[in-house]
Amino acid sequence: MGIHDFSPRSGISTDARALLLFDANKRSVAVAYFLLILFGGFGAHRFYVKRPGTGFLQLGLTITGWMTLFAGIGAFLLAALGIWLLSDFFRLPTLVRTDNASLIERLECQSSTLSKSALDQFSQPDRAGDESGNSGFDRLRIPAIAVLVFICVFIVGLFFTMPDRPGTQQSVRAAGSPTAEPARPPAPEPVRPCKATLDHFLSLREGMSYPEASRIIGCPGTEMSRVDLAGHSTVMVGWSGEGIFGGNMNAMFQNGALVSKAQFGLR
Repeated sequence: MGIHDFSPRSGISTDARALLLFDANKRSVAVAYFLLILFGGFGAHRFYVKRPGTGFLQLGLTITGWMTLFAGIGAFLLAALGIWLLSDFFRLPTLVRTDNASLIERLECQSSTLSKSALDQFSQPDRAGDESGNSGFDRLRIPAIAVLVFICVFIVGLFFTMPDRPGTQQSVRAAGSPTAEPARPPAPEPVRPCKATLDHFLSLREGMSYPEASRIIGCPGTEMSRVDLAGHSTVMVGWSGEGIFGGNMNAMFQNGALVSKAQFGLR
């Protein structure tokens, strides 16, 4: 039954219908806290108090945060969502009270025949407790805060008991070692691999021997093919190079002398 239905009904007065509609459509602080604790990351409590825009935003933050958790931004999004949910934890009574106040205004606007006694019943303590948000929050304050504290303690305890946490292992080793470990010598700098460059390629001239070409480049190349026929020797040698796409250089030697060269992507 929608809140716009104020057609006459046999045996039911306008005041009674308004009170029944209010009881059927009111929002409860208890239900709102239940949805926040179990499904807060999906914005369920926001949908419950008729705020679908921010509900979809919380749902989007949850999905995006988990999908990008290992990309750096995911942890920031989840942290922002956690702060938002913590704020909602203390604002839920106000959200419920605002929604129920809006419901009362709609009922009053849609019926000009409500008596003063009926309007007074909307704010009675036994009826307006959860609706106004005050009495309901007073009843739920201690158990809700206890649940929140338990969840926080559980998460912190889980973090400090993780066996693979580097900080924990380092603390255990430091406590169990009476003396400091001897200083280790610095690691040697990595040797830069030999790479052919465009300057090396331009420095090679026809008639150079293979040893001369190797000295210019700084290292011997890789023999790619060799043909020995009728007293003549043809050797194809290749070098990896430095360039946008890696680059490479090839040189052909006949009877020990450079006769041709080619390169791709050198710089």
